[in-house]
Amino acid sequence: MLEAVAQGVALGISLAAPPGPVNAIIASRSLSGWRKGAAVGLGALTADLIFMAITVYVGYIVPSSIFPFISIAGGVFLGWLAYGVFKSREAYRASGGNGASRASYLTGLAMGLTNPFQIMWWMSVGISLARSFGAEIFIGFVAGVLLWVLSFSFSVNKFGVSPRFAKGVRAFSFITLSAFSVYLVAYGFKELFFK
Repeated sequence: MLEAVAQGVALGISLAAPPGPVNAIIASRSLSGWRKGAAVGLGALTADLIFMAITVYVGYIVPSSIFPFISIAGGVFLGWLAYGVFKSREAYRASGGNGASRASYLTGLAMGLTNPFQIMWWMSVGISLARSFGAEIFIGFVAGVLLWVLSFSFSVNKFGVSPRFAKGVRAFSFITLSAFSVYLVAYGFKELFFK
């Protein structure tokens, strides 16, 4: 159980940390107060929790014979995300308004609920992880996202973000996403051909 939670923490951080629209808004709002930045991330995490509940439900109604294909698709999707992180040269750019914490939360929620990558992740990778690791990995996932959102918001508010830090985050995310990608593809093929 502890291993699945730890893997979930690593996965949560690796997905929440790469530079992108949500982190750009977190950085921007954190400049006027870490709570405003954290509210954006908590809004996006709320979207994850909604998708997680849907994933658990869908996982129960999807026939077992479909799971290997979902696992392979999820692994390919994670590989594609890892490749995108590897090729990315984005920084955590401050953009957008300062907004109140409530508005920041709603911004993050709206971004999360309308993000096709987030939806696709939960419907492919999320279902596969639930099947492979159980609910424990999701406990770790939420903890990892929370850890990232709170520490990133606070750090940006106090210190800003250096290019070296952004490069380290990209490297960590690439390695973690690649490892889960390989695992899910291998798991899918094992279930298809060696069960």
